[in-house]
Amino acid sequence: MKKKASAKKAKRILIIVSIPVIAVSVIFLIMGINALNYQSYLRRVCTEQTIGIVYNFRVTGAVIDNEDEYRDYRTYIPLFEYEVDGKTYTLESEVGTEKKRFRLGQEVLVNYNPDTPAESYVPEDKRGASGIIFIVLAGILFALDITALIKVFILKEFDK
Repeated sequence: MKKKASAKKAKRILIIVSIPVIAVSVIFLIMGINALNYQSYLRRVCTEQTIGIVYNFRVTGAVIDNEDEYRDYRTYIPLFEYEVDGKTYTLESEVGTEKKRFRLGQEVLVNYNPDTPAESYVPEDKRGASGIIFIVLAGILFALDITALIKVFILKEFDK
């Protein structure tokens, strides 16, 4: 009898945990689709090109440096600057890495929207990766959750 009670409790806990996991999966999926759609939009409307430069890096994270260890958790996010019709625009990458992918002052090609020059992207920057990452995370979370639910409620793993 104790085994049945603990199986019932485990099923309830699984349901309680599954609801937020599925919700987070849906949120990640929506974020991924939105990021990919925005990238597609930029590729469609940013039909003009100009030369820009890497003018700075935004650094996030920290360095741990004590007697026992040294760890560098910094992330470098490139900041780009470009000019269209005498006006200067800036663009921050959506992708940060632990090693700098660009050199300070490096020239880069910038694609921009001729109607709204502030809408732009750097083709070399690989910005679309965030959408794919969110979609993959959503798939993994959803698959793990559904697998657990199938094992418990259809294959009745806890009832054995």
